[in-house]
Amino acid sequence: MHRFLSLVLLTISFAIAIPAQAQSQPTPLHVTDALIRSPEGQAALQAFRDMQESGFQTLRKSGGSSASVGQVQTFIVRRLTDNQTVSVDFTLTHAEALFNLWVETAQLAPSGPVQQTDLDALARAIGSETPAGSFNPDAGIMTNNQAIFGLPPNVDGDGKTDILLHDVLDSYDPNVSGSSAVFGYFDPNDLSRYNFRDIVHLDVMPAMYSATGAPRPQTQVQQTLAHEFQHLIFYSAQTSANETFIDEGLAEWAEVQNGYTARSITYLSTATEWNQSMLNWRLPGGGPNQNDYQRAGLFTNYLSERIGVTATGRFSRSSGQGVGKYVTELNALTGGAGAQTLRLFVQGFHVANAVNDLTISPDYGHAETQYAAVRADGIQTVDGQTTNSSTGLTGSLNPGGVRYFRWTDVGDFTLEVQAATGSQATRLAPLVLFLDQDGSTRIAETEANSEGIFEAGNFSEVLLVLPHVDLTSSASVDWTVNASWQDMSSEFSFTESLYDTGSRTTDVGYFTLGTTFPVDSRIANRFETPADMRLESVDVGVWYKDMFEATSSTIRNFRLRLFKARPPVDGRIYPGDEVLSLDVTDTSVPESTTFTFHRVTLSDEQYEVALKDLGATFFVGIENAGTDDNDIYVGMSSYSGDDNPGVLFFPFNGPENPYAWSRFQDINIGNGQTLGHLVAPIRARFSDRPFSVSTDHSPSELPSTAVLDQNWPNPFNPTTAISFELAQSGPVRLTVHDLLGREVAVLVDGVRPAGLHQVRFDASAEASGLYLYTLETPTSRQTRRMLLVK
Repeated sequence: MHRFLSLVLLTISFAIAIPAQAQSQPTPLHVTDALIRSPEGQAALQAFRDMQESGFQTLRKSGGSSASVGQVQTFIVRRLTDNQTVSVDFTLTHAEALFNLWVETAQLAPSGPVQQTDLDALARAIGSETPAGSFNPDAGIMTNNQAIFGLPPNVDGDGKTDILLHDVLDSYDPNVSGSSAVFGYFDPNDLSRYNFRDIVHLDVMPAMYSATGAPRPQTQVQQTLAHEFQHLIFYSAQTSANETFIDEGLAEWAEVQNGYTARSITYLSTATEWNQSMLNWRLPGGGPNQNDYQRAGLFTNYLSERIGVTATGRFSRSSGQGVGKYVTELNALTGGAGAQTLRLFVQGFHVANAVNDLTISPDYGHAETQYAAVRADGIQTVDGQTTNSSTGLTGSLNPGGVRYFRWTDVGDFTLEVQAATGSQATRLAPLVLFLDQDGSTRIAETEANSEGIFEAGNFSEVLLVLPHVDLTSSASVDWTVNASWQDMSSEFSFTESLYDTGSRTTDVGYFTLGTTFPVDSRIANRFETPADMRLESVDVGVWYKDMFEATSSTIRNFRLRLFKARPPVDGRIYPGDEVLSLDVTDTSVPESTTFTFHRVTLSDEQYEVALKDLGATFFVGIENAGTDDNDIYVGMSSYSGDDNPGVLFFPFNGPENPYAWSRFQDINIGNGQTLGHLVAPIRARFSDRPFSVSTDHSPSELPSTAVLDQNWPNPFNPTTAISFELAQSGPVRLTVHDLLGREVAVLVDGVRPAGLHQVRFDASAEASGLYLYTLETPTSRQTRRMLLVK
């Protein structure tokens, strides 16, 4: 039966998908900052602080802490369409220790859309549970925010925050595609003018329900509460309206700390956005595409990964003003070195946004899974093979801004950075990363107006990160960059094998591994290794579901597999044994019509054993990684050759059955047509660089001491392989610890013989983040880092 299936034409019925635009969703509009900045809001905050300083306690409105479920209470709410106030009746539906949940009476079922089951789910999120990955999943938003940021003002003395769920009267029009809506807000007037209570407002329509009453995802209104409750806490302690960057950064980060999906980071694809003054806030709305919100949230998250969650939360109640909030709290952590520490964090933040690689340095990446693919796009790049210098590059940097420059394929490299004056020079912190041909990275720092740096060697890439790191300054810095280099002296040659044209066909969009084909399908291309060469890297150009429609996950990743070729059967060649599997986070910025390729480099020694076993004919396959719903959309290019290299793994005979593979030219799509005229954008790059390790671990080749290799794949999810080599037989202990020093796993603990050993680490039960693994023998102790990304 299996032999028969491998020989017949496979007929599959499916619809060819053409890219479409995502369905229209209401655009969330933030009004809290505008309310705080307004003269009325400033007066309300000042009145509240005068009340605090005088010790005057306002009279509690009727109900207060003695309010009972079912009670009806009138509250004053703001009509955002004309900035007027109206009186609205609310019914108390939940009275808990930290909050009262009031719902606009007219919105309650059966006269309105609000159902009891949705209210119960909202109350659980507020009071007792948050999604996995939050600061404390066994606690609600109220508890988490108070643990991180501090207590709300408690203006009415009942120790509770009142949450008003009502139809926020804004300009949203369900008949206008993409119109904006207010999902929630904090109004300082509630503290001292309207209701004399600690209040957060949440929206019924369209935040919880559509105009027809259909429920929307509950997470929208829940994460709005996490955001707005932080504002309430923040402005119970602040005395200035010029705190927007810090306040909004903490509010954006509050969503992440409560386990919700972070705002997508898109500002790094626009070079002019790199050089915005970091602490400035553009009105209205935080600049184009709300880029200031993105920057503030990402920077706050970066700080939290360096100093911890609760230390970051203390910025919300710091006594400092503006940048002084950062300096004051960092002084407390560093014994007075707050300003210098902040400069280092600003530099590291900009490096992380360029390379996002924690294996280079713990300060040069984002550990938060949602930010794992963040990278600046469109960096000015010079091909080092076309010229030998870049002189007179000039510009001006705003406080907290950055410029990036990249040079590729260069030899011995010289660079200098000049500032207009000596005082300006101290505000710059240039850092250069040199990527060697062998894949290793060297880091060099220099000072502006110094003699510069010189690095000898052959580099596939040199990256300059040029940041203005002095946030205490309001002055820009005028700079000049001069670079020169030698031709790369490489003894190796490279060649590329590709079948696609670089763009999709005009009549075909993509094949979805999750819709067109089952989610666990695979697509692969066959390759032939040129004589006396080896596989150096693989380029993959795929799209993702979130480019065309809404998904709950925005993580873009795929699994790359390398397979040996099976012996031909009647001239047909199929993938055989797998030799390598890597989960890859895609850092490219795909276009919807052309292919943007992500390169997976395989030149590291950790892959050499697998690559040497690959054989002359092999297959490179791609498939979905993880369990999220952001499936791979594989764009198809035209192919005119006779022997199509494409194969499809369609799991009709079991997930690992070898006969589940079929050639593109054997797959009948109807009307006598096959997939033979199409090919997937998977490319292979080869070099004549010899392997540096041997798969024959004979005694004469054993190391003089124990050797601990880097795990692969890295990053990984959820399993990875760790190899080590022993010079002689003896006791060995291999352990895994988290960054707090807690032992996570013991992988080896006993006597092992001399030679090469490999064990697998399964982190299914662990949280995403950095881990340390340590090899201990009687004569040595070695530790390496690995990154788990779920």
